[in-house]
Amino acid sequence: MTRSAYGKTWWGEQWLAALTHLDYDNRLPRGRSYANKGAVRQLTVKAGSIQARVQGSRLYQVSITVPPITPKDAAKLLDRIAADPALIARMLNRELDPALLALAAELGIAVFPTRWTDLAMQCSCPDWAVPCKHLAAAIYLLSREIDGNPFLVFSLRGLDLAAALKTRNIQIESRAGAALPSLAELLPSGDERTTAAIGLLDGLDFSLLPELAEPLLRVLPEHPPFFPAGDFRAILGRLLARVAKAARQALDAAPSDTDEDEVGPLSPEDRPVLVLDADHKVTLTGMARLAKWPALVEALATLAPVRLADFQPELGALQPLRLLALHLLARGAVVPQVFALEGATVGLRWLPASLDPVVSELMGRVRDGLPLGLVTLRQGKKTLPLAPEAQATALCSLFLDHFIRAWSGSFREKPYGDPTLALFFESFRARYDGPGEGAIATGIHTWLSRFHLARREHSPLLFLDEGDAGNFHLSLAVENSRVALEPPVPLASVLGDPAWSQARYGILQTVSLLAEFFPPLNAYVSAGANAPLAIAAEALPGFLFDTLPVVRLLGIRALLPKALDRLLRPRLSMRITGTAPDSGGFLDAGDVFAFDWQVAVGEHRLTRAEFARLVAGATGVIRFKGGYVYLDPDEIEKLRAQLTRPPQLTGAELLRIALAGDYAGAPVRRWAWTRRRSASCLSCGNLTRCRCRVPSWPRCALTSSAATPGSTAMPGWAWAASSPTTWVWARPCKSSQRC
Repeated sequence: MTRSAYGKTWWGEQWLAALTHLDYDNRLPRGRSYANKGAVRQLTVKAGSIQARVQGSRLYQVSITVPPITPKDAAKLLDRIAADPALIARMLNRELDPALLALAAELGIAVFPTRWTDLAMQCSCPDWAVPCKHLAAAIYLLSREIDGNPFLVFSLRGLDLAAALKTRNIQIESRAGAALPSLAELLPSGDERTTAAIGLLDGLDFSLLPELAEPLLRVLPEHPPFFPAGDFRAILGRLLARVAKAARQALDAAPSDTDEDEVGPLSPEDRPVLVLDADHKVTLTGMARLAKWPALVEALATLAPVRLADFQPELGALQPLRLLALHLLARGAVVPQVFALEGATVGLRWLPASLDPVVSELMGRVRDGLPLGLVTLRQGKKTLPLAPEAQATALCSLFLDHFIRAWSGSFREKPYGDPTLALFFESFRARYDGPGEGAIATGIHTWLSRFHLARREHSPLLFLDEGDAGNFHLSLAVENSRVALEPPVPLASVLGDPAWSQARYGILQTVSLLAEFFPPLNAYVSAGANAPLAIAAEALPGFLFDTLPVVRLLGIRALLPKALDRLLRPRLSMRITGTAPDSGGFLDAGDVFAFDWQVAVGEHRLTRAEFARLVAGATGVIRFKGGYVYLDPDEIEKLRAQLTRPPQLTGAELLRIALAGDYAGAPVRRWAWTRRRSASCLSCGNLTRCRCRVPSWPRCALTSSAATPGSTAMPGWAWAASSPTTWVWARPCKSSQRC
């Protein structure tokens, strides 16, 4: 494994700072080179003692001792940490808040060694320099452990932070370890039923699946410390884009009903059963001619939809699942999940992004439509069917894993043979038990936990209310996702009520993740969540358009003022005046004698002066006639420029605008008599009958302000679109001269 980056976090850099100004005969870069090539064969950290074995001309024993914090200083530091739950919450997410370093400095406590002489170091090599290249190599690898586990910063100073906080009634032991879920936890067994709601998998609608590749990727932080060879988020996005392209090609090449003779090695008697073992490896049974899961997936690719009825329900259910997996991959609607296997081995599976409501609804139909017993889990000598939801997820995951392994092309990525790349895209398992790798598995788990917040028992609930002077107030509560009718509890109560001591820091861990996308939440939590967080009108758009979509994508609810559901934006509009024609019902462009450019805000029109008063000194979101208006500075300047130099319109264009009552989606104020008339020709303006024959219109086209699509006000006529925003009555023209 190539090791090229050390101290990827600020706290890892602080650890390495002790070596920054040290260089005996180029030993520092040589020590880094030793670390890169894997010369450190063993690295053991226990309290403030680091023991390592480093390969040089022979195997050398390295020992490093970090001086402990005095009990008095430790007590002062713990008191300050315990008083700020936001600091602890960030550590539970494998992050160290820079405020903690400032806090320690204020107390005169050095959390990190400031120079290499702070450390007691020994090496069995004959080199006279301290630290030698072997010691430097061990320190570099230790920085990688610290990158992934900030609790180690305190452990090295002789302070078990989780145990020490427990004496102050702060329970974080279970969270501090960031234990990966087991396979048994992810795949609960179900009952022995084998019946399903027949037909629920017929006609799954994939057209509403949203494009989620980019939004899901934005949820993850850049440059995670567990991958030293580059930005793993960028690699993840690149490889998933490759898979999405292949999935779209596979969907385009899907067999049609004309290929009904192509069934390949499948038999109408096949009843496939997929058995997962304790290592998450799948065994295929119940097939006459196939013995491997990949072969079955490939055979399904040749099965025409019309033939599904000829096969057993177990086989017939697999084809819709295959199509679902392809559509999910094509839209990037997938997320990875890691879990613990035996020993130090980590497993990974790809899942549908069920945080999205459309994906969740599809998976609900799959859950209810699959025959139970299609996927089972072998536990010792027993083989148990999975619960319906676990079965649907596991089966879709098996399809996703197959396609990602086949199409990701991860072998092209550097470094070749990297275990983390193999975990995500190849074997879907990795073993992290080498020197400097102790925190990798938990680091990956924490990095991906953002995708699985909705699975937690307690979830934050965001409340946004209108405050004084046009400002807004944001507050947080906590709701029990498993009890629908239980009222939410204010976060301030969760922080202060002893009854929440066991669940408190699990909830704060989720809140801390939200604060990554809206940093003011850190100060809100640090202050005890007693006072709502003020959001100025000019800052609200960033919350609504940047933060809120991510929060909702994470499966966390937000309650907003009802008027914010339809946020208005000013648009260019006009007021048209004219004189009604004297006779004949003909309307000519010359009848339109004046118009004024205005600004439309919803159904309201503003003059230039009124618009100037509205935007004077205002930006962001402001109140306007019972609703809210978003004043974007760039859009406002564009509107001002349009009012200064408005578009030049022809008479025919003005006529169309007057009759439609709409300009570029904004309402237009018209003179009264046009609103009273029922219909007029879009070309010649005749109010009773059309005397023109427009080449681009092979039929008469009349617009009606009184009728609506689907009405029967004009029998024998039908609706036809004249533009994306205008509907007209139309019927075939029977004469070349008149109709």
